Order: sequence, then C-alpha cells, then structure tokens
Amino acid sequence: MSFFSGPSKYVTVRMAQGVASIALQLKYLRDLPAEAQESILEGMRSEGAPTSMEELMSSAASVIAEHKMGAWRKSQFLGMIRATMISGGMSQADVAYFIGMIELAKGSPEKTSHLSSR
Repeated sequence: MSFFSGPSKYVTVRMAQGVASIALQLKYLRDLPAEAQESILEGMRSEGAPTSMEELMSSAASVIAEHKMGAWRKSQFLGMIRATMISGGMSQADVAYFIGMIELAKGSPEKTSHLSSR
C-alpha cells in the first residue's frame, strides 16, 4: 500500500509550492546587492526558512521521509516542485539537479547532513 501513502493532494501541493517558492527566492536573491541579500536572509532565518539550496534540498527530502510518501505521492510532490520552478524561470538543468539531489537524499539524516555541509 506504500504506493499511495502520504499526505492528501492538497497538502502535497502546498508543501511543493513552499519548496519551489523558497528555491526561486534563493535563486533571485543572488542578483541583489549584498545588503539587501543579508536583510532578506535574516528575515528568512527568523521565520525558520531554509537559507541555502542545500538546506532546502535536505528539508524537501525530509518531508518525503517524514510523511512516508509512497511512490505516487512522491512523484506528485517532486513533479509539482519541478513545474513551479521551471515556470518561475529556473533552467531545466538546475531544476533537474535540485530534484535529483532530493531523490538521492531520500530524507535520511546521514545522507542529508552532507548536503548542508557544502
């Protein structure tokens, strides 16, 4: 039954939109002056949001593990992230790398800890 396990479709959509929106924010943050970058990052830190792509990838992988997403729900989650990031202007290569790293980590603490140390 693990094929269909995981959160409802609505929850999956909301989580995927959150991951994709933070990824897009981090991508466009690089184009801002250093002072503006630090101000925005400080706001993100105070809200508990990931402030690096590595941290975000680790968080997304943990969502898959914590919600015990089956193959179907995991595919929906990653597909929604992919679509939102591409429609937001990220290159397909960057999105493929991001999704691949999430799938590689699979949410296990040992595998995601090396992502945040880069």
